[in-house]
Amino acid sequence: MRRVLVAVLLLVAAIAWTQPADVDQIYAADTPRMISWSEVTTDSSGNPFLPGDVINYRAYVRQWPDGVAVLVADGVVVTSVTLDISALPRGYYYIGVSAYDAFDPLIPGEESGIAWSNDPSATGPTQRFCWMATATLYPADPTDFKTVP
Repeated sequence: MRRVLVAVLLLVAAIAWTQPADVDQIYAADTPRMISWSEVTTDSSGNPFLPGDVINYRAYVRQWPDGVAVLVADGVVVTSVTLDISALPRGYYYIGVSAYDAFDPLIPGEESGIAWSNDPSATGPTQRFCWMATATLYPADPTDFKTVP
């Protein structure tokens, strides 16, 4: 009985260690979810846009802990988008948004940095979040199979 209790405690500890520690909230990604952000109204120097400036947004996901940013929505013209990441592999994902100059669709404009969902300067000090995709778990084959004396 004691061994079972120790095994359960170790399993709970292992699960706790495998979650991102740099977020305050973890949301299930099994259904599409909307994200929103404040409209960008100034350039990187803080100057207001000139008449005719056009800004679009891009949304990204990045798998925790060290995944590559993957573009999931481009050409967003409003300050919100519904994302569906339920088809991604199991894991935790940060969500990111950038703004870019979309004045001339034939000439790529400059892109801002990506504001990530685990960055307190982008979300607020207690609103950092990630999404957890719960795709099918395919366990590895057991190893070290042997008889016990």
